[in-house]
Amino acid sequence: MQRLRFICVICFSSLLLVLHAQGNEKKFFDESPSPNDSVALAQQQPITVVSDSVKREIVKMRNAVQSKIRYDDVVWSKTVYRIIDMREKQNLPLYFPLTPMDGRKNLMSIMLQGIVDKNLSVYKRGVDNSQFRPNFAKNNIEVADTALIRIFKHDSISESVLKVVDGKLVINEYPMEAFMKYQQRFLIKEVWFFDKHRSVQDYRIEAIAPLLSGMPNSEFIRHIACWFKFSELRPLLTEEKISWGDNQSSDMTFDLFFSQRFYSGNILGVDDMYHRTLLDYLTNADDIKKEQDAIQRSIVNFENDLWEY
Repeated sequence: MQRLRFICVICFSSLLLVLHAQGNEKKFFDESPSPNDSVALAQQQPITVVSDSVKREIVKMRNAVQSKIRYDDVVWSKTVYRIIDMREKQNLPLYFPLTPMDGRKNLMSIMLQGIVDKNLSVYKRGVDNSQFRPNFAKNNIEVADTALIRIFKHDSISESVLKVVDGKLVINEYPMEAFMKYQQRFLIKEVWFFDKHRSVQDYRIEAIAPLLSGMPNSEFIRHIACWFKFSELRPLLTEEKISWGDNQSSDMTFDLFFSQRFYSGNILGVDDMYHRTLLDYLTNADDIKKEQDAIQRSIVNFENDLWEY
């Protein structure tokens, strides 16, 4: 009997040692399901599915965030006017598609839709050199119908593009492709500045204007159809995806395209006390190119010289 009792005690002790050893092993080895075991993972926790609408909202929020700039923190600034030519390869995403296709639009289509459907403010272009700078005062806002007529009047198909429905001027989509084909240039107003609070050189686009075609350079002021305040246009640009190369699943928006400076532009002039474009005092193409390079170099050199010890 004592021998039987002794054997039972030994077996019970051995069992305790095994259980204790297994308990210690759990501290060193992860018993979670393998990453390749999709069935076990699905049973362990539910999969959170993010809808496309939520993804779009996340993208729009990410694109819309910009650092706030205090006037007192700007210790240097330079205003530059650039012409964006749609015929350049780098700017083709702003030009195509000529008509809306697969939910994609071009830049001019977004502007026109903003005027007609979104009550986007349109500002007068000015009639002489003293009004070349965009003026965003409330009394300078132009009537939408007048702005649309001016935009389309420089083209021979203007009468077939515009029509009146229920007393409201709207855009006829059928000949839109013919109009978009000739809308090849835009003028943007960039402001480069140094923010001492963040210790960075940054830039903002203040305004953008479609340029009319078929006019001589000597009358460049009349090329401007109207001005759009870029901060008012941005909410529309953040909602529209851009045709970005061969990637049809890209989340690149028009706003991100502009904020990352993926576009290419030729400098027309700077905003100084003379208030004149390069075309006003230069006639030779080589001289214009040298002056454009000098202006661009002055922007780059400011940041380089700032951190030179």
